[in-house]
Amino acid sequence: MTLPHIVTDQVLVITIPEDKLDASNASNTKTQMAALYTSYQLPRVVLNLEKLIFIDSAGIGTLISFVKSLREKGGDLKLASMTKPVRSIFELVRLHKLFESYPSDKDAVQAFKI
Repeated sequence: MTLPHIVTDQVLVITIPEDKLDASNASNTKTQMAALYTSYQLPRVVLNLEKLIFIDSAGIGTLISFVKSLREKGGDLKLASMTKPVRSIFELVRLHKLFESYPSDKDAVQAFKI
């Protein structure tokens, strides 16, 4: 199964459909995100986290790996609709300094235009 996704204003918006991103699904999610990027070849990506309520080190590693890969190719990643539990984890491990986060997909897509 492919991750839910859409293209809006030349931005690939990918939704994490599960409530957790951890060792049980991080590898598969990473593979699917890379496949979507390869398929669309859009350098700007938004990752919608509205359903995600838990992320562990494997999940964090997946996001870091994906943003690193995008940036090496001249692209970038923005996060959207982050839940409070996930935001707390990001702040605890200071990832909020690495990733730009927006309240909605629309806001994140708009931020690419500025």
